[in-house]
Amino acid sequence: MDTQSRAVQWTRWALLGALAWSSAGCSAVLGALAAKDAQEARDRQAAAQASAEAQQLSAKDVEAIELATTDGSTTYCQGGKPPALRLVLTGKGNRHEGAQDGKGLQYFKMVQWSASLGTISEGGEWSFVADTAKAAQQPVVITATAVDKPTVTAQLTLTPDFKCERVANFQGEEGQQGKQGQQGAFAQISSSTQRNGGNGGMGGPGGPGGPGKDALPVEVALTYVKHPEQGQLVLVRVKQVGGSRKAYYVLDPAGPPLTVDVSGGRGGQGGFGGSGNMGYQGYSESTSGECCNGNGGDGGDGGSGGPGGTGGKGGAVTVKFDGKQAALKERVRIVNGPGAAGPGGYGGGAGHPGSGGNGAQGARGQDGRFGNSGPSGSEGHPGVAGPPPQFVKASQLFAKDEL
Repeated sequence: MDTQSRAVQWTRWALLGALAWSSAGCSAVLGALAAKDAQEARDRQAAAQASAEAQQLSAKDVEAIELATTDGSTTYCQGGKPPALRLVLTGKGNRHEGAQDGKGLQYFKMVQWSASLGTISEGGEWSFVADTAKAAQQPVVITATAVDKPTVTAQLTLTPDFKCERVANFQGEEGQQGKQGQQGAFAQISSSTQRNGGNGGMGGPGGPGGPGKDALPVEVALTYVKHPEQGQLVLVRVKQVGGSRKAYYVLDPAGPPLTVDVSGGRGGQGGFGGSGNMGYQGYSESTSGECCNGNGGDGGDGGSGGPGGTGGKGGAVTVKFDGKQAALKERVRIVNGPGAAGPGGYGGGAGHPGSGGNGAQGARGQDGRFGNSGPSGSEGHPGVAGPPPQFVKASQLFAKDEL
C-alpha cells in the first residue's frame, strides 16, 4: 500500500472512531438527561402527594363555614327543583369548596345539617312539602354546623318564590321491576375420558314488570289570601280522596298555574335476562398421555329480558273554587293521563367460551365460541287516562285555622 492509500485509510479510521465516540457520548448525555427528568418528575409527584396529604381536611379541622346556593339565588320553589347548595369549609389554613351540582361532595358530610322547614339529609339535600297554608308562605333557614363545634356554624335563608313553575305530584306509584333471570348452568368439567369442555348453560328469562298503580282521586281547592308583602295570592290545597297525602301551594296570580299531576303510575321494567355461563376449558394432555388436547366448550346464550308492565289509570280530579272568583280555576292545570308503559328488561349477557386444552401432548385444542346476548324484552302497554276534571263552585272551602 502506497503512502497516499495509507493516509486515506488512516483518515477513515479516525473518522469512524470519532463518530463512535460521538455517538457514545451523545447516548450518555441523553441518558443522563432522561434520568434527571425522571427523577425531577418523581420529586414533583412526591411533593404534590405530600401537599395533598397536608391539606386533607377532616371534620375536626373545620374552623369556619360559608353557605350559599350555587347560582347565588336566595329563593326556593315548592314543587320545583330544590336549590343546589355551595359549601366552603376553612381549615388547616385552606378553603375547601364543595357544590351539590359539582365536585367536593365529601365536604357536605363533614357538618351537621338542619332546616326550619321540610327535611334535610346528612349530605345537605333539602326537600319540602308544605302541610299547612302558613308553611307554604314561610322562608326556610338551612343551618350547617361543624361536628363537635357548635359555635362554628353558617345559615342560609331562602324565601318562597310564588311565580315559579311547579308540579304537585300525585301520580300513582310505579310498578315493581320483574325478577332477574337465573344464570345459566355450569358447564361439564373436562377430563381424561371427556376431553372436550362442556358448553355453558343458557341464562333464564327475566320476569314481567309489575303493573303501575292507579292514581287515587284528588280534590283541589282554591281561594285568595293576603300576603303582608306580596299582596293578593292564590292558595291551593291538593289532597287525596281515600288517601293520606295533602299539600298546600301559594301562587302569584300573574305567574304560571300549578300543574297537578294525577297520572297513572308507570309500569315496572321487565326483569333482566340471566347471563349465559362460560364454557369449560378443554382437557390438557400431559407428556405421559396417549392422545390429544380437548376443545373448549361454547359459552351459553343470555336469557331474554322480561316484558314491561302495564301503566296505571289516571285519577279523577275535582276542582272546587269560590263561585264569585271564576278566574281561580285557571290557576291550576290538571294532568291525569294514562301511566306510561314499562320498558322491557335488558337481555342477559353472553357466556364466554372455554379455552382449548394446551398440554404437551398433541396440538392445542380449539377454543369454544362466545354465546349470544339475550334479546331485550318487549315494552308493556300504557294505562288508561282518568276522566275529565270536574270544576265545582263552592263556598267555605277552607277552615279558619287553615288560613
